[in-house]
Amino acid sequence: MYAVGIDLGGTYTKVAVISKRGKMAGRTHFETQKFNKFDSWVEKSVSVIKNLLKENSVAGKNFVGVGIGAPGHIDHKKGIIHTLVNIKGWDSVHLAKEFKKRMGKPVYVDNDANMMALGEYAYGAAKGARNAICITLGTGVGGGLILENKLYHGSFMAGGEIGHMPVNVEGPACACGGKACVESYVGNSYIVKRTVGYLKRHNKSILARWFKGKYHKITPLDIANAAKSGDALAKQIWDETGEYLGVCLAGVVNLLDPEIVVIGGGVAKAGGLIFKPVRKTLKERVMQIYSERLKIVPAKLGNDGGLMGCAWQVFEHGKA
Repeated sequence: MYAVGIDLGGTYTKVAVISKRGKMAGRTHFETQKFNKFDSWVEKSVSVIKNLLKENSVAGKNFVGVGIGAPGHIDHKKGIIHTLVNIKGWDSVHLAKEFKKRMGKPVYVDNDANMMALGEYAYGAAKGARNAICITLGTGVGGGLILENKLYHGSFMAGGEIGHMPVNVEGPACACGGKACVESYVGNSYIVKRTVGYLKRHNKSILARWFKGKYHKITPLDIANAAKSGDALAKQIWDETGEYLGVCLAGVVNLLDPEIVVIGGGVAKAGGLIFKPVRKTLKERVMQIYSERLKIVPAKLGNDGGLMGCAWQVFEHGKA
């Protein structure tokens, strides 16, 4: 039994044929921006799916449906995308209906961070957990909640937006319209911005020697490499980033009582530089009953978490 998972990103759209056991039979991708109009993206995606299914000899009853993860506000019950974060002109589009007309199979659409959470729950680091918090750290901070073995959507289908949890009374403005959201402290552009601010004031860092004033070229990976080289400023940046994230997560943990926190995304590739201060802060901030039992682990599925979650969603709906 196979499903197709589609991970719609602002740069690339990833497509994979996945078995119920979590094995990828085939995968490909295409540039989203070349097909960023709704109709052209749907037609391209359907064409890619049909080719992948044919290449991997998946047809008929073996193919059970399509799951799609997208970065925006999604009505998962109706399969409608209300808004997309990185693509304009997709307001209130009936994505599931358009796919189903062309594919003749069930189609399910949900937020991409929710799909990452579902993938880690079904096949990855949170497998076997009843309650889990999953976050992905990148340009923004996405989150998904598994509560009592189910993906939690909330009353207005926007549950799990951990990135927009405030961590201070006052703080930087966030793209969501709020202020002092954790995303505005730990999103990758904000990490770089904070680093550059320190460099301009003090200029005492290996990063100053590496970039010679061209600070716009700095990435979180560069800051991680500087920290691993023993640079005090870079290490301070990661300690601050981990502490901000840990403070946010402490509130979520105390509220929801999960067994595990799974952290993925590009920023999480800093490894111990961010996980160490996150764990330290959580240990200090959560209620005592959690301090020794709570697991804080890196995502297991990497960039494939969303695809795996999309496929799992199809299999789970098929059981109903």
